[in-house]
Parts: sequence; structure tokens; C-alpha cells
Amino acid sequence: MVFILLNTYSAPLERIDELIPEHRAWVKGHFAAGRFLFGGRRIPRTGGFVVAAGDDVDEMDRLLAEDPLVRHQVVEWTPIHVEAQFTNSDELRRLLTRHGAPTETVTAPEPPAEYPAADASPTTVHFVDQAITIEAGITLAELADRFGLPWEESSLEVDRRVVPREEWSAQRVPVGAQVTVVKLAPGG
Repeated sequence: MVFILLNTYSAPLERIDELIPEHRAWVKGHFAAGRFLFGGRRIPRTGGFVVAAGDDVDEMDRLLAEDPLVRHQVVEWTPIHVEAQFTNSDELRRLLTRHGAPTETVTAPEPPAEYPAADASPTTVHFVDQAITIEAGITLAELADRFGLPWEESSLEVDRRVVPREEWSAQRVPVGAQVTVVKLAPGG
């Protein structure tokens, strides 16, 4: 079984930022021990989230009480006990199964490997849920650079297909595509 752990800040971000190094050390210790599977910040920045392995609610409550942000009374955690059932990733399925949360892998049909060539006119794409106009033929690498995305911390999806980072320089953004950015960061 797994938990979705949501935390909500109860102090100004300036105070949270003072305590983040201590909090991140605590978080990273639980990642290293295999208790936390993935996590990051909520957007807008009102707290964070973690997906954690476990099936004992009381044990999870004790673990969260040790968070430095809890000890400093600037955050409240909400543990939500869930049963993972589906994923679209064999790697995630293996990870969840290893932590006692067996899932079924469901795969969507693969989009075409090659998109039709674009003409030379500007095109509109949906980037992070916002319609933007870009020049035809721009690559994912150019799009990422234009918006200042840190390559090492970001993943890009084109029409719900994750594009491996090593393909960004060659992958042209198709006309009318939905480009989604995923940025993961440990801790709150």
C-alpha cells in the first residue's frame, strides 16, 4: 500500500525557506531508506507532497511528526492511504509492487514516431495549458531554452508521450501539439 502525503504551510514562505534545508535533509533520509517514492512542491507553493510506501497509518503519523517543519509548527501533513491499481509505466509498476502495492500496467497506443512536416508559418501549441505561438520547426530543446526550463530537472511530454531528453534537440514541435512540462523536486 502507499500513502499520498500532502503538507500545507501555516507560516510565510520566508520562514519556510529558513527551515527548508533541515526539512530536505529529513526528506532525503526517507528517500534513501526507501520509504518515500517521489514527491515535490505543490503549485502554487502552498506546501508539498510525497508518495510514500507503507500500510500502517499510525507509523506514518509518527514518521510525519518527526518532520522539522512539524516540530517548528509551520506545516500540517495530511496522510491519505490509497491503493494503487493502475499505471502506464512498467518501471513504476515494479516499484509499487516492490512496496506492496501491486498495480496493472495500462498502455496507450503509441503516437506516430514522426509527425507530419510543418509548413514555414508560425504555429500554435499548448504549452503548460496556455496557447502560445511559435515559429514552425522549433525543437523541444529550443522551446525548453526559450522558457528557461532546467533540462536536468524537467521532463517534456508531447501529446501525452514523454520525449527522452536526448531526443529534445531532434524532436520538432508539431502543429497544434500539447506540450506538457513536468518538474520534480524532492521535499516541500
